Amino acid sequence: GEALTELSFDITNKISELKQARQLATDITTHGARLYELLAMEVDLRELRLSAISKPLEVEKMEKGLKEKLAYIDNEIKNTKNKLDNIGSDEANLASKIDKKKNELERNQKRLRTLQNVRPAFMDEFEKLEGDLKKKKVPTATLR
Repeated sequence: GEALTELSFDITNKISELKQARQLATDITTHGARLYELLAMEVDLRELRLSAISKPLEVEKMEKGLKEKLAYIDNEIKNTKNKLDNIGSDEANLASKIDKKKNELERNQKRLRTLQNVRPAFMDEFEKLEGDLKKKKVPTATLR
């Protein structure tokens, strides 16, 4: 029994090691292919790098570019701060509009309920005439 347990543990351990070895082999192959691609690009990049290094640094041009970027970023920061400052007033305006619309809705619902309960002034006369017509056997469906 004990020998069998050691054997099954040893097989499980060997299977785990085999899986790790396969994964490592896959990783090595993938990284090797990527390294090969990068080394192939090195020839072109070396020429570009040497060309860039051989040129004198144009400090004024770099300074101008950096100042333009800084000015752009400062402007973006100001715009963002301005928007943040306006959020409170925007929220207040929206809350006010929502309250107005709620009040308007309540008034309109109340008016609708009132109109649904109101009996038109001509209704009594209409019902009297309708009754007269029924006595004369005239169908009312054609009149409505």
